[in-house]
Amino acid sequence: MKPITRRNALVLGGIGAASVVAGGLGLTGAWTSAIRPTGGEKFVEPKSLRSVNGRLEVRLAASEGQVHIAGRPATALSYNGGL
Repeated sequence: MKPITRRNALVLGGIGAASVVAGGLGLTGAWTSAIRPTGGEKFVEPKSLRSVNGRLEVRLAASEGQVHIAGRPATALSYNGGL
C-alpha cells in the first residue's frame, strides 16, 4: 500500500468537510420543514390503571392499525386500541 501524499490528504479532508457541511444543511432544512404545528383534537386522558396491594395486573394487546397522531392519520402499533 502506497503512503498518502500531503496533497491527497488535503483533498480528502476538503471533501470530508464539504460533506459534513452539506449534510448539516440538509438536516437543518428537514427539521425546519417537518415541524409544523397542527390543530388536532384536545388531549383525552387515557383510562386510569391502578394497582391493588402493590400489584398491577394488566393485559396488553399490541396491534397495528390506523390511528390519528397530531390530527393526521398514521399506521402505528398501539396497545389496547390507544397510543
